[in-house]
Amino acid sequence: MAESATHFVNEVLPHKPLRKWVLSLPFQLRYLLAAQPKVMGEVLQIFHRALNTYQCKKVGLKQSTGARTGAITFIQRFGGSLNFNIHFHTLCLDGAYSFDDNKAQFHINQTLSHLELEKLLKQITTRVVRHLERRGLIQKEDENNYYLPNRENAFDHIQASSITCLSEERLSQNAKGQVVYKLKNAYDNGTTHIVLKPLDLIARLASLVPRPRVNLTRFFGVFAPHFKHRKLVVPKPKKSKEKTEDKTLTPAQQSSRMTWTQRHRGLSGCSI
Repeated sequence: MAESATHFVNEVLPHKPLRKWVLSLPFQLRYLLAAQPKVMGEVLQIFHRALNTYQCKKVGLKQSTGARTGAITFIQRFGGSLNFNIHFHTLCLDGAYSFDDNKAQFHINQTLSHLELEKLLKQITTRVVRHLERRGLIQKEDENNYYLPNRENAFDHIQASSITCLSEERLSQNAKGQVVYKLKNAYDNGTTHIVLKPLDLIARLASLVPRPRVNLTRFFGVFAPHFKHRKLVVPKPKKSKEKTEDKTLTPAQQSSRMTWTQRHRGLSGCSI
């Protein structure tokens, strides 16, 4: 984690204002996105296009001229209580770049109002719902409500079992070997504890593991690996003594150091 953070600071993030954005989702959509990583990527693209449009518009730039913001999104799969919770943590430039004659100019977005946030959230919500409805992944029940069609997939059911919260501090075991979970707040009917079979607990924990080949860190806009003006934005590589130091290291020491491939394992990027 420290190696990756050092890489982001030294080789990806320019010395420009950044803002952290977090996109959380309804419980049913968390389940859907975990079950279908491709759809998760599509929703993330919608989120990022909305951010890009917002940043460019705020600083008076047109996307048609090539203006772009930049962001790195970390896909989180669970909350602090081991509950299954797909959500996005995004570091986004607080502004956007314009490009002219092979030069990059950054335009700072200095204001952010609550009204703007509400408008942006409404746009993201509308676009996500429209996209999922077109894909046949959700169906409209009435004017304001949607539901997910039933899906018969073993892994889906495992992940669905972890939608509710789970806190290690409130776990214990009874005389029958069952797992007893104490609720943080009692239910309306007076229920204060839930009894789980050991396999149910394992199912909740197993659902937190991402599916194979699912990248949990994504680069967008000017930070995307294939963005044509990326080299004008990211910090220039510093001449360091690393190569010289490598020559003095033993083979064992060299192999223990994090390689470029290792640092980027699980990372991917795409342009807006």
